[in-house]
Amino acid sequence: MHRSSKPTQFLALALPILLPLLALAQPTTSPTSSLDSQRMDPVDNLINQAISRAEIPGGVLLVQSQNQTIYHKAFGHRALDPQPLPMQLDTIFDLASLSKPVGCATSIMILAERGKLALTDPVGKYIPAFAQNGKQAITVEQLLLHTSGLIPDNAMSDYRDGPAKAFERIYALTPAKEPGRHFWYSDVNFIVLGQLVQVVDGRPLDQFAREEVFTPLGMTQTNYNPPDQFKPRCAPTEKRDGHWMMGEVHDPRAYALGGVAGHAGIFSTARDLSRYCQMILNGGELDGRRILKPETIRQMTQPRLLPNAEGWRGYGLDMDTAYSSCRGDRFAIGTTFGHTGFTGTSFWIDARNNCAVILLTNSVHPVGKGKTVQLRRRVATAVAEAMLGPRAPAGASVQDALGQAAQPALGAPAQVLCGIDVLKADGFKLLQGRRIALVTNHSGRDIDGNRTVDLLISAKNLTVVKLLSPEHGLYGQVDESVGDTIDPKTGLKVYSLYGKTVRPTDAMLDGVDTIIYDIQDVGARFYTYISTLGYCMEAAGKHKLKMVVLDRPNPITGLIVDGPLADPNALSFTAYGPLPVAHGMTIGELAGFYNKEFGINCDLSVVRIKGWQRGMWFDQTGLLWVNPSPNMRNLNQAT
Repeated sequence: MHRSSKPTQFLALALPILLPLLALAQPTTSPTSSLDSQRMDPVDNLINQAISRAEIPGGVLLVQSQNQTIYHKAFGHRALDPQPLPMQLDTIFDLASLSKPVGCATSIMILAERGKLALTDPVGKYIPAFAQNGKQAITVEQLLLHTSGLIPDNAMSDYRDGPAKAFERIYALTPAKEPGRHFWYSDVNFIVLGQLVQVVDGRPLDQFAREEVFTPLGMTQTNYNPPDQFKPRCAPTEKRDGHWMMGEVHDPRAYALGGVAGHAGIFSTARDLSRYCQMILNGGELDGRRILKPETIRQMTQPRLLPNAEGWRGYGLDMDTAYSSCRGDRFAIGTTFGHTGFTGTSFWIDARNNCAVILLTNSVHPVGKGKTVQLRRRVATAVAEAMLGPRAPAGASVQDALGQAAQPALGAPAQVLCGIDVLKADGFKLLQGRRIALVTNHSGRDIDGNRTVDLLISAKNLTVVKLLSPEHGLYGQVDESVGDTIDPKTGLKVYSLYGKTVRPTDAMLDGVDTIIYDIQDVGARFYTYISTLGYCMEAAGKHKLKMVVLDRPNPITGLIVDGPLADPNALSFTAYGPLPVAHGMTIGELAGFYNKEFGINCDLSVVRIKGWQRGMWFDQTGLLWVNPSPNMRNLNQAT
């Protein structure tokens, strides 16, 4: 096929925009395969200083990289009272809330993979007694993400009559917050999930986890309720009823449930826990034994934006919330994940760099006054810098600060934030007091699937005056000329830009001071949505209006710039300007290009996409594919 030389002209214009963004796509430094003592001296000092300050009695640190343990060391004491006992590499720790991902969430994902439950199903489908008092619609996924609205801990009095009665009282709880609307870390969520394993499978959680997770992974030192022969190696926590809890679960609710619960109860060593981490890094298998399919691991570790932009979590895994101290300041947001435990335990996994850090302490020993939050952060930062090099300098770009979060973990989708998500997270401040004409269609949605129309109308600091729709109409269903109509949900008039006119008229913009554009493009010159963008920008310039473009990804990556330029004497609604067939830009970048290079010069603001990198295909973004037009049904067609 003959190719015109004109893309070179286009690139000459586009490179000032593209090159700074291409630079962001460079990978981080590869992790080292070994850590010598000198490089780890700062880490050792941090742990020893915490011991000297009585923040922890001791601990075990294990670092793994590229499928091998590269650092494993014991510090201080495992017991101080009734007699000092040195910490050992094989010390068994009460993992506390590490039980959530290691035992419970992994078991739930196994059941989901086998088709025994669906994460989107209401919990009440499997546990009918749960479906009362406002919990009827709470899903398995909401329990995993801590968005159910259930309280963090129910009263200990609920457990006074034994496990059966305790679950009756738990199932009768009323959500303290509206389900699906808030992130609220809750042990109750995982107590219910632990019971769900038994209800769905028939085996209690401890048996299921032992047979389906621990034994296949060779985690021979890992148990709920450790057997007597293991107890001398268990790190004690505090006293209960006059005796030391050593091999006896510290969490009072897990103890009341017999030592087995979804939120706590597992005891393990750093070495065993490293086998679990390596299974995750390997995409679900270890030493030839498969625990989960790669696609299930991708689903489990996919970053999911929490309601109200309160952070990011995976299924049973923390990523970026108030509980993420053990990520430190060097591991990236969005591609790394882990968890902490109340007793002083933590692990953090960097899937992109195939490494993990495990720090196990019994900081609650001997009297429950230890401190690990800052220690976890400092240790994780120091270990990551020893493996990956120093962190980005102060004043680095937002993308640098995110640690290039868009790189997908294990080939899994990252979680990209489109312009509407960024705008919403900032409280729509950019639009304060504005009277808006919104140019959008069914593809204008936030990360949770809410229409941009509805989000802007519900915002209190702005006014949506009119709606304008492109080819195929507001709902993307019409494959012919589109007339003006009324949006039945909002009652607003919808003016068609694919009927009597393809340009905004004076009447359409009467009473408006801002035009907002939010439509998903497919990366091709002849897709008319980008011509509608250009015409709206021209109208904004003509009428001295503010033009705001909400950025969205180019679904076929931002690296493909190909095909002949449209001839200047053949421009039309399917060729807005001299662009190549594949233009290689996001809709926000395209708007900036139009404004400068095509001489529109309107008052333009682009709310930039976050977490996207140029090499990403749409199925790596974590965004839901919405057919941009009736016959554009998947990424293959866009490609």
